[in-house]
Amino acid sequence: LQRTEAQYALYTHGVLDAEVWRLRSTYIKSTLNNPLLKEIWQTEKTNSMFTRAFIAEMDKIDAAEAPTFLGASANEGAGRDPA
Repeated sequence: LQRTEAQYALYTHGVLDAEVWRLRSTYIKSTLNNPLLKEIWQTEKTNSMFTRAFIAEMDKIDAAEAPTFLGASANEGAGRDPA
């Protein structure tokens, strides 16, 4: 998450392209769908490790728009026959 916050800083200062930030932020948000990582994120938000702006940005990203990588197979929901 520290790397993602650094990328967020680059994005807010116009160094990182908006599309790249959108892809990276939705990816990291999708990892937070994992219950253990979600619990860690909730703890990390309260330990003064991240800026309030970054926390707000991550919390506003809709998890529904984020692809699921953890806990789902590559074929799940893709219309492919897993066999």
